Order: sequence, then structure tokens, then C-alpha cells
Amino acid sequence: MRREKAIIVGFALIGILFVLLTGCNHTPTTPDIIYKTLLHSDFEDYDSFAPSPPLDSIVPLRWYLESSYADALIDTTISKSGNKSVKLIGSVQEGSAIACGIPDEPDCLLKRKALEVYFMFPDGLTEFTVATIGIENFEEKYNVSAYIYITASGILNYATGNEQNSFDLVPFDEINLLPNEWYYTRLEADFIKRKYISFDIQGKNVDKHYDLSDKELHYDLSEITPHVGIYYYLCYWCPDTPPSGYSWFDNATLFVEK
Repeated sequence: MRREKAIIVGFALIGILFVLLTGCNHTPTTPDIIYKTLLHSDFEDYDSFAPSPPLDSIVPLRWYLESSYADALIDTTISKSGNKSVKLIGSVQEGSAIACGIPDEPDCLLKRKALEVYFMFPDGLTEFTVATIGIENFEEKYNVSAYIYITASGILNYATGNEQNSFDLVPFDEINLLPNEWYYTRLEADFIKRKYISFDIQGKNVDKHYDLSDKELHYDLSEITPHVGIYYYLCYWCPDTPPSGYSWFDNATLFVEK
């Protein structure tokens, strides 16, 4: 997460006092979309994460630290399935993120995509501590992104906006999340229309489907022109949590429309 986004997100989250529930359909639908698996990782083959290299040096299908201040560890004591998970550790000023992708694959850019991943919060986090999942399309001119921000207090937000009105978080529901419980999430987005499709979250006390098809994705001018690529992105951010704060992620899969 870039520093300016972190600052904007902080103000947005602190300002959330009530959750807007309108515009969301909790009845699951069966979309007429056939997906193929583009990327998958259960992190079993990782012992650590390398710093992010220049775009033209990225090894396809490998996870990297998203920035120089990111702190991500492989946890061998907790896992959704297998023996390992990712433990993203926050800091006082910044969050931590990892990103994985395939650069220079323009045929996959303008299609619908889905991201599935499990996450878990520990005990003792502050109200606005955030876990983020996202899909980023780095096009030749724009960086088009689908982000879902999940606070430890259970507020769900989607990101929208553009280079004119910046980066906006919009709350769309509040759920009861329990610490030390794995939650499955699925985010779908249409990068042709630049619209969200849906978001699902399932786990202890939660089984929700949200129709977000009238919500616009976030986009801004790309920082890595002229390269193009697709990334999926896991982030833990804690604006007012001590540096020891953290969350876990596991079993991340990115799908692209056939």
C-alpha cells in the first residue's frame, strides 16, 4: 500500500460511524462466467519473501513484499490447510502487504476476474485495523483495482474513485467477525466495465453474498507505464495498533475468465 493511500484510508475508516446497508443484495446469484485458475498459492513452498524487484525482473507466480517497509513472515504454527500461512505484521505508520502477479500478459487484462483467499485476525486488535484483498490491473495508462477492506470490528468496505477524486472507501455492511477463526472470501470484478461484480465471506457466524455490480472500481494513472500486468494483493494495515499487530492469510487463488 502506498503511503498516500494509507493516509487517506486512515481518515476514511476513522470517519465510519454507521454502515450503509443499501444497494447490497445478500441473495447469491449464479453468474454466467466460466473461470480458469491463473494463480494459486498455499505458501507451502515459501520460507520468506523477497523485496519487490523491478517489474521486468519479476518471476511469474512468485509472491514479493509490496514495499520496502512491508513485514511478512511465513508462519509454520498456523495454517488453514497444510503447514504454513502468511503472517502480515503492521507498524505504527504503515501497513504490510505482499503481491503476486504475471507481468506482460495483456490478453488477460480486460476480462472478469475472481480472487479467493482465507484470512484470520488474532485477539486484541483495535477497531479500525484492516485486512485487505485486491486485484490490480496495471494497464498501459491506468492502474485499475478492485479492493475489499475488512476491519477487525467487521465493517466491510469497497474502494472506488479515480485520479480526480482520489481514493474512497465506501462501507456496505457490518458483520460479526470472531478472532482466531478462518474466514473464506471471494471477490469478483469486471475489468472491461470497470465494475465490481460481487463479494462473498463465509466462516463462523457469517455466510454472506453481496451484489456489488453497480459499484465502480478504483483507477488512477499507472506508475509503471508502459508495462502491463495483473497482480493480486494481500494487505494488513493497522493505523493505531502497536507494531506487534498482525493477521494471517492462506490459500489464495486468482481466476480469470476463459
